[in-house]
Amino acid sequence: MVNHFPYISSDYLSEAFKPTELAIRQITMAQSERAHYRNEIEFILIIKGQASIEINQLQFDLQPGNLIQLMPYHVHRFIIEQGQSLAIIQIRFSIGLLLLTSTNRQTYLKSIKELDTNVPIIKLPHHAFSQLRVLCQEVIYEKQEAAATNFEALHISLISFISYLYMKYQKQSQVMLLNPAWRVLQYVQVHHQENLTPINVAQQLGLAVAEVKSLIRQLTGQSFNQILNQVRIRNATALLQFEELSANQIGTICGYQTQANFYKQFKLIHGMSPEIYRETNLAVNQASGSIDAWSIIMVILENCTQAFSLNQLTTMTHLSNSKIESLLKNSVQMTFKQLLNRFRVQIGHNLLMALDLSVAEVADKTGFTDSSAFIRNYRKVYGDTPGKQVV
Repeated sequence: MVNHFPYISSDYLSEAFKPTELAIRQITMAQSERAHYRNEIEFILIIKGQASIEINQLQFDLQPGNLIQLMPYHVHRFIIEQGQSLAIIQIRFSIGLLLLTSTNRQTYLKSIKELDTNVPIIKLPHHAFSQLRVLCQEVIYEKQEAAATNFEALHISLISFISYLYMKYQKQSQVMLLNPAWRVLQYVQVHHQENLTPINVAQQLGLAVAEVKSLIRQLTGQSFNQILNQVRIRNATALLQFEELSANQIGTICGYQTQANFYKQFKLIHGMSPEIYRETNLAVNQASGSIDAWSIIMVILENCTQAFSLNQLTTMTHLSNSKIESLLKNSVQMTFKQLLNRFRVQIGHNLLMALDLSVAEVADKTGFTDSSAFIRNYRKVYGDTPGKQVV
């Protein structure tokens, strides 16, 4: 499966799948949930309280500072004892952001190999927990209070920082042998491109065929074939943004043996053919160049804390200065310099809030030439100077 998978998660980061439709909220839970799963990726940051989470029939105790990554193959529920409560920040992304933490092919392949052993719960050290909590609360505040509806830069900062933290501290996360139910559901997710049946899944995992069917039904309430088609169509939907792939190629890539079955299953989920879905949902965004714009934005974010110029960006992207400025203006209504400085200011704001650093130290860490430049740009974003809190 891995060898012929044509795209990895960084390729899914496009306006075609509305990455700006990020849902974030801070809530306090006082009751246990029913088991459920979603088509989206979900990050949950544990703020305070006592509870546990059940994932694919395995239970884990939680503590403040835990960061949980829930994928579509994680059937889960929070378990909260009577008289207890759990405060969390919940961040949910759209369907196109598959395997968000895999930023290149090598990382993608590594993550696939480790799916069967890594528990999707990490423990953040205090400084990282504080930084992430502040950033999440900043995004929540902006989305509630700001009159503007264009939150692309803010969302990009949050997504990138969470991904960075998750990858960094995942190496220290718990490694274990997963139960049969977990292994079955993940096997379907990872190997959906193959000609999967309950028989060959059972053979690969050393289980009885009846047990494979029963475990899927117990976890999801659906049959093996229903879950397999959900996984395949989810990935096919994401691949439709790539114009060089025909609908027939996408069906084959996602594991369908016949074109007729792919079209049938796609229509059952989306109510239309793959071609019509592509035309009605993706054409406008692709025509506007938003995929290129998103790639440019990610390059800026990755390099914003260094000395970084528009000429360097043109060299890296093989686009002209005017093309880059046009794409950024259409996508985020900012120039290259404005977006670069906004990223730097947002990172600096979080450093000031979470760490004992001076304005000069933060200015240096975030790529500004001096404190004056940092303060000037900080005032543009936040309407005040940072000096009152730290000098």
